[in-house]
Amino acid sequence: MVVFHCGSCGEALKKNQVDKHIGSTCRRVQTISCIDCGKDFTRDSYKEHTKCVSEQEKYGGANYTAPTNTNKGEKKQNQWFEIVQSAINQNTGSAQAKILLQKLQYYPNTPRKRAKFINFVNNSIKGFPPRSVEEVWSILEKLLPKPSNNEPNQVKKTDVEEQNQSASAENEDANKSQLKRKSNDNDEQSSKKAKVNDEDENNQAVPTNPRFEWYDEIKRALSKATDQTLSLEALRKKIFKRYKKLKPNQEKDDDLLFEKLEKKIQRAPFVQQLEGNVFRLSE
Repeated sequence: MVVFHCGSCGEALKKNQVDKHIGSTCRRVQTISCIDCGKDFTRDSYKEHTKCVSEQEKYGGANYTAPTNTNKGEKKQNQWFEIVQSAINQNTGSAQAKILLQKLQYYPNTPRKRAKFINFVNNSIKGFPPRSVEEVWSILEKLLPKPSNNEPNQVKKTDVEEQNQSASAENEDANKSQLKRKSNDNDEQSSKKAKVNDEDENNQAVPTNPRFEWYDEIKRALSKATDQTLSLEALRKKIFKRYKKLKPNQEKDDDLLFEKLEKKIQRAPFVQQLEGNVFRLSE
C-alpha cells in the first residue's frame, strides 16, 4: 500500500488515512509526499497515486531485474479501474449509485465477488443504503470479464462455500425479503406518481403504509429549491410536511423527527453545508 508523508507535521499516513488527516489535524497542509518515490502531491492529486516503486526496485540499481510475475497484480488492478471507469462513462443508475462509483475509483482492492463487495462497501465506504450498493454491483457485474472457454468448468471451493453461505442467508430471510420487496415496489410506484404530478401533490393518493425514504426526500427538496439550496429551517418544514403526508397515522414528536433529520443530513454524501446552517445539493 502507498504510504504518504505529511508536509506539515511529518506524520506517515496510509492512503485511506490522508483525507481524515488533512481534514482535521493539518487543514493547511499544501503538499503530501510519497515515502517510497519521494514525489510531491497536492491535497487532491495524491488520490491518483495508486502504485509506487518497490524497495528492491528503488535500491537495486542497474542490476535490478523485475520478477516475471510482477505485473500480475498490477494488471488486475488496472483492469478493475477500467471496469469502474466504464461504468462511470455509461452514466446510468441513480444519483447515489453514481456517487458510489466515483468513490470506488480510489479503492483498488475492492473484492470482485458480490457478498464480499457488499460487505467491503458497508465497512469501508459507508453512508450508502443497501439498495444503492446492490445497484452498483449489478452495473459492475455486467462489465466483469467472463471466463474463457479454455478455462475448466470446475468452480473453486471458495466460490462454492461463498455461494452456499449466500444461499443459506437468503433462504433464512426469504419471508422477510418478500415482504420488504412488496413494500419497496409500493414505494417506487408512489414515488413515480409523485414526480409526474408533483405540482398537484396534495391531491395524490397516499399508500396505506408507505416507507419514508429520508435521503430521497432530502434530495428531492433540495433539487427543487432555488440554486438547489435551503436553510435548515426551510428544509425542516418541507421534510416534516412530506413525512406527515405519507404517515398521517403515525404520531411522532417533532423534536425526535428533527434530531433524525439532522443526522440524515450529516450522513448524506450529496449534501454540502454552507455557512449559517444552509445546505446545498452537491452533485
